[in-house]
Amino acid sequence: ILNKFELTGHIESIESINFSTDSKKIVSSDKSGGIIIWNLSDGKQLAKIETNEWVHNIKFSNSGNEIMAIQGYEKVALRYGTKGNLITKLEVRKQINDFEFNPTTNEINFGCYDEFQVWSLITREKINSLPFSGLMCIKFNHDYSQLAIGNSNGDILLMTPEPKEIYRL
Repeated sequence: ILNKFELTGHIESIESINFSTDSKKIVSSDKSGGIIIWNLSDGKQLAKIETNEWVHNIKFSNSGNEIMAIQGYEKVALRYGTKGNLITKLEVRKQINDFEFNPTTNEINFGCYDEFQVWSLITREKINSLPFSGLMCIKFNHDYSQLAIGNSNGDILLMTPEPKEIYRL
């Protein structure tokens, strides 16, 4: 493995990193709530955000123009522009373990410990929820037609667009 360069600037342990879809930027978060957006052509910081609360998961939107930061124990999701400006704070009101964007529906899906939630990125409101015990992580397939869910029992479930159609693997 060749070391291109080292990105330094966080004060606590790195909790999450994510590439933009064009692989030109990376976003990272740390245990103290620090978020940094990096330019991968030169390793420079494009934006630095201090939330002052643990950010355990962070991702670029599919467009690469926004990021979503999850403060799971605080039960909130923070949506930022890539310049560091706060766009909105979503009060999910449940412990958030993971999340995924769905650009085909312009929605964000939250995997909370005891509930699966779907929010509109346009209205910034919850539009659907499904009780779900032990939900730990979620991931869409490449065309967003299936969502895999990992739970605390060691099972993986596949969901199709209709939440009632669940298959256990």
